[in-house]
Amino acid sequence: MELDALKTAVPGSVMKQGAPVPGIQADVMEDVNQDGRDWIVHQCCDLIGDAMEMYLGTAVLFVIFLGHCSCDCLSGTYGFQCGYRCHCLPGHCHSTSGCDPGKCSPGWSGATCHKQNVALKKGVSSSGDAVYAPSTDARYPSSLATDGQLGERKYYDCIETRASNPNWWRVDLDDIMMIHDVTVYFRLDYTPRRNGIQVYLTNTTITPSGHFCYTVKANTSGTDINDILSVPCHGRGRYVLLYTTTATEENTQPKMDFCEVEVDVCDPGTFGADCENYCHCKHGVCNDMTGVCPPGGCLAGCKGTNCSVECVGNVEYGPDCGRTCFDRMCKEAASTCPRDTGRCDGGCEPGWEGEDCT
Repeated sequence: MELDALKTAVPGSVMKQGAPVPGIQADVMEDVNQDGRDWIVHQCCDLIGDAMEMYLGTAVLFVIFLGHCSCDCLSGTYGFQCGYRCHCLPGHCHSTSGCDPGKCSPGWSGATCHKQNVALKKGVSSSGDAVYAPSTDARYPSSLATDGQLGERKYYDCIETRASNPNWWRVDLDDIMMIHDVTVYFRLDYTPRRNGIQVYLTNTTITPSGHFCYTVKANTSGTDINDILSVPCHGRGRYVLLYTTTATEENTQPKMDFCEVEVDVCDPGTFGADCENYCHCKHGVCNDMTGVCPPGGCLAGCKGTNCSVECVGNVEYGPDCGRTCFDRMCKEAASTCPRDTGRCDGGCEPGWEGEDCT
């Protein structure tokens, strides 16, 4: 079929030569109604003889250029209904599996690159930076803790606060966010100041205030605390505060020194300790810790408590996989059975109607 014929035949959509046909990813493609999208799947993929299993009605990118078609997720997206973005280095994103392990973009981490450090390069404040004479400038400023540079994690790579009681350091995330956890990278050449640090998640600049997350408890030398300490700090907040009133044996007043603080959030639609699991909720996104979806169940084509299990191919389909492919009255006995719609290829047997001929 030529491009002009395809353009005039597609219902409810506007197509431009050399541009992607709209899909359900509203932020990257224009909207198109369900009939138009399904029609394009059939016509476009049939034209190129695509042998892959087609999930009709999903967010599939169709590039129509000079009369030629191809079917794939939009570049940089992958997975179920092309609903997930790749946060990895160029050349390491795949339309089915996502990012290659260990190839996350700066500020992203985890097995699937869906955990984001929202503290990176953000503004900070503190009870005061340490100053050493004769200089009047802070030699180890508080901003070093969000610069994304770990270095050798010795004194020259890390912050040092001025001695005071209480003593605190705070990062401003610029907006209220759902926080997953906080990770502190301590300096490696001196450990006593690790003991006694408290972590808070808050929406005010009052110190201390908000949701108390964790207290670092150690011996006076701090040697029994991990060099990289990740603590649960789940909740909504704008500021993450590290606070202490604990002085070391060498200091009469508290001081803090650490090299980096990461404040991690899960990409929407992911959950788990490393944001490595997926959920396909019908309304909104799942809880980033448990994966439980809001009321309303799963997207068509998925099932399970977390809506993370896809329907068995050519066996079941629809919301919560509650419909059976063998119950359809398809005109073509060998019709495919898309997990989301169950749509029959070639229409229905006489007397039956509907997308899935039931």
